[in-house]
Amino acid sequence: MKKFFLLSLAAVFFGSVSAQTARKVSFEINKGNTVQGYTIDFPADKNAKVVSDAFKEMLEKTYGLRAGRSSTVKGFTNYVNQTLNPITSYPISVYYRVATEGKRNDRVTKLYFVVLDGGENPVPNELLVTFEPRIFEFLNNFTTVLADYESNLKLKETQNLLTKLKKDNEKLKRDKATLEKNLKDKDAEILKNEKEMQSAEAEISRIQNLLRR
Repeated sequence: MKKFFLLSLAAVFFGSVSAQTARKVSFEINKGNTVQGYTIDFPADKNAKVVSDAFKEMLEKTYGLRAGRSSTVKGFTNYVNQTLNPITSYPISVYYRVATEGKRNDRVTKLYFVVLDGGENPVPNELLVTFEPRIFEFLNNFTTVLADYESNLKLKETQNLLTKLKKDNEKLKRDKATLEKNLKDKDAEILKNEKEMQSAEAEISRIQNLLRR
C-alpha cells in the first residue's frame, strides 16, 4: 500500500459557490502527489469543535463508521476501508478535519473532507466521477445536520439551565421557610423579652415604693 504524508493543504476553489456549500479542493502531499478533496466554509463564529463533533456523530451514529488510524493522511479523523452508504457501497477510506482559518476580517471555519479507496490510494477517476455527485450531496446535507446538532446542544443547555434554576428555586424556598421560622422564633423571643422587661420594671417600681416608706 502506497504511503502518503501530508505536507501542506492548498484549497483550490472551482466556480463561485456560496458559503456552506461543498467545494472541490486539491490536497498537496509528498513528492508532488495530490488527492482531490472537498471543503465547506462556515462563518468563523461556528465553533470548530462543535462542527467536528457534529460531523463525527453523523458518521458514527448515523452511518455506523468506526474511527481508526491511517498510515496515509495525518492530522485528520480517519475512517479506513469502510462503507459509507450515501456515497457508495464500495469500501472506501474517508477523512475529515475542521479548523478555523484566515485573518481577523476573513476568518472562516472549514470542514475538510477526503475520500480515498479502501486501500488508502486515490480513487480511480472513473469511480470518482460516480462518487462525486453523492459526495457533494452528502456534504451539503451536513449543513442541516449541523443545524439540528446545534439546536440539540442549545436545547440541552437550556434544559440544564432550567434544571439548575428549579434546584436553586427549591433551595431559596427552603431558605425562606427557614428564615420565616427563625423570624417567628425571634418574634416570640422579643415578645417574651418584652414581658420580662415589663415584669422587671414593675418589680423596680414596687421596690422603689417600699423604699420611700
